[in-house]
Amino acid sequence: MAWVAASDRQPQVLWMNGPAGAGKTAIAHRIAKMCDKAGILAASFFCSRSRPGTNEKTFLITTIVSQLIVVIPGMREHVGDALHRDYLLPARSLEAQLEAMVVKPFEMARSNTSDDADFLHSLPKLIILDGLDECGDPQSHESVLRLILAAVSQYNLPFSFLIASRPEHKIREVFDEFTMGLTMRRLVLDDKYLPDDDIRTFLVSSFQDIKRRHPSGTSLPSWPSKEDIERLVLRSSGQFIYASTVIKFVDSHRHWPPDRLKIIFGILPPGKTTPFAEMDAFYSHILFAAWDNIDKILDIATVLLFLQSPRSDRRPTIQFLESFLSYRPGEVLMVLSDLHSIISVPPPDEQDKLVEFFHASLGDFLVDHSRSGDNFFLDPGASHRKIATRILKEIKRNSSNLLNFSPMFPADQCRAAFEMVSLGEEFAYHCIKSTPTPNFLLKLQRFDISLLSSKNACFRSRTPIFDARHTRSHIPEFLVWLHQKVSHWSNVQLLVISKFILSALALSSMEERQSSSPLHAECGCMDSWTSSNPSHRNIRLPHHCKCGSCSCNFGQFSRISGCASSHFRGVRFPGRTLIYLLSMGEVYQVPAIPC
Repeated sequence: MAWVAASDRQPQVLWMNGPAGAGKTAIAHRIAKMCDKAGILAASFFCSRSRPGTNEKTFLITTIVSQLIVVIPGMREHVGDALHRDYLLPARSLEAQLEAMVVKPFEMARSNTSDDADFLHSLPKLIILDGLDECGDPQSHESVLRLILAAVSQYNLPFSFLIASRPEHKIREVFDEFTMGLTMRRLVLDDKYLPDDDIRTFLVSSFQDIKRRHPSGTSLPSWPSKEDIERLVLRSSGQFIYASTVIKFVDSHRHWPPDRLKIIFGILPPGKTTPFAEMDAFYSHILFAAWDNIDKILDIATVLLFLQSPRSDRRPTIQFLESFLSYRPGEVLMVLSDLHSIISVPPPDEQDKLVEFFHASLGDFLVDHSRSGDNFFLDPGASHRKIATRILKEIKRNSSNLLNFSPMFPADQCRAAFEMVSLGEEFAYHCIKSTPTPNFLLKLQRFDISLLSSKNACFRSRTPIFDARHTRSHIPEFLVWLHQKVSHWSNVQLLVISKFILSALALSSMEERQSSSPLHAECGCMDSWTSSNPSHRNIRLPHHCKCGSCSCNFGQFSRISGCASSHFRGVRFPGRTLIYLLSMGEVYQVPAIPC
């Protein structure tokens, strides 16, 4: 507001930009009202995609001129003369309109004054242009912006311009170009302006208005609760568009307001209502504008929404996205160049920062087919399958690299091995969550399971990629899932899988035995368990025996063929106990019986 209130605004151009729904229009409207009341507003133009006449550049100059001749009466006669000489002037180019109806009439009005300094001092000089990104297509955005900046730099008009828009590619490009020779200021509406406080104030005030106007408002004295308000503030993610959409949906005199709010929170089904129709149309508009790259845009969105990794080096930075998706250097910046209003894209020199959705509602839109439709829908099952496929490629590539590590550098081997463990966990998680296709299952069936083990100097043994020691490990569930989905395994594959599972459990048992507070392993006959197929080969898993009542050896495998009721020993994992019996194409998951 200091720049707005100054009599001599420097620089002459202020670009207020921010993501969609950040409250730019609300701020611009508030400033326009304040400036109009103070007598410093020369003209304003509020573009809106949904309002005819303001969604294209055709009426920009004529709208501004109609306001200028009111606040600067000396221009009126000269504008009339220009229209009299050329009655088709409103249909001419914007450049011709600017010169004929603004530049020349202003210069003539100025020359007719006796005191130029007093004339300029008393002149309302602020022109507000809001929603430039909604004024036609990207080429129109560029031409309008070039026209405005030319009015300052070329025609030397004394007006100051407050321009509010989303940071679209063409607009950023023009501002970057003119910044070289024109002093201007950029105001970015981000978290440092504490938007949550403003959103909270807006919500409280709006709900009070709803209760005041609603026929049953007097029956809702304590609604909504403070918890409801904070929940909405959190869901808004600093963006006014979400809070505004909620208020518009709840504000209906034909419906019970608390029920409408419960629909927002997902407590009640929406039925035939569409609470986020306005936001859905908005997201669809932006994504359609970037249609040329929509496949890659959705690939990036898939990673942002679904990839789960505990590793800090696998966060969605530009560099990671390009590596994971096999894109060329710089391709992510190109693909997302038209989406800066809904996705936070770091500048090229800050590629260590994360690529993120500005608002969580974009993810909700993409995964809900009823909202995003066939064009933009991201099926969760298919998305997890795509990610699992890419991780599978990483496992194959990294397994080969790991085996090539020099024994001179055990630290490198340790680091690489642990990275492989996390890859295995990621792979298992996304497989379980996926909707597998026959082709995907064929890839899994053909996958060389032996790649899931690699030499690791840290443990001085064959260490599996999948680490079943973790309490929250997805591996046990993955193994059951894998057997259920892939029905045809060869004997060789079964043998490899058997060794893999047993080595994982043996390592786990060894690690627990060597720890300062070892867990007690179950030890005792499980005669009550009987195989449904007497011909199955039962596998006794290695265990850490403390009771001393049996003759089993720690770390060794014992096979008992043709036995229908042999005792079966297992290892207790932190937080849960799982015993796996793998036998000729069948995996059983049974609870361990404690001693």
